[in-house]
Amino acid sequence: MSRRQTLVRIVGVFAACSVLALAFVFLDAAFPDDPQKIPTKFVIDINELVEGEPRIFNISPTRPLLVLLANSKQLNGIALLEPHVWDSAINGETFEKRVLVHWALSTGKFGGCRLKHVPAASQLVSSASENTQWLGGYWGAGCEASYDYAGRAIKNSRYAYSEYVDRSTSLRSPAVTMVDDDHISITIE
Repeated sequence: MSRRQTLVRIVGVFAACSVLALAFVFLDAAFPDDPQKIPTKFVIDINELVEGEPRIFNISPTRPLLVLLANSKQLNGIALLEPHVWDSAINGETFEKRVLVHWALSTGKFGGCRLKHVPAASQLVSSASENTQWLGGYWGAGCEASYDYAGRAIKNSRYAYSEYVDRSTSLRSPAVTMVDDDHISITIE
């Protein structure tokens, strides 16, 4: 077999794998989750949460849920970021109890990117200025949107995880109610 034939076969294999990978993405979008398999209510025991460590619950493949029992450092960061976010509103009931609940999908420029937790001590993606200060929160690599622990989109590049700070809405939150002192109930829309 010649070198050219080997190269053609290798490229063909890579192309076939790429087509299969894209097919899975489009099939998932074309055939969303079965609504009958998604629970309408989701109850979380607050005692099982580790203070200061966000936990992701995958309610379904396309519905990741971020739940955080905020510690004092995170609550201070939320207060400090108030003038540097697009919308300063916070869901009052869950904020008072220090339990913050958001869908873990970006609302940024491209929307729908899965978010990951990036603690305050993390190295910034781009630190063009020495005055940048990341106080911790959530970031979506594909959408480049930065959010604080309260789920508010950050508008000031000095406090964002990356330099990109296009106007974004805050993270969406499901309806949350306190069942008792130890449990919260999340209503899935």
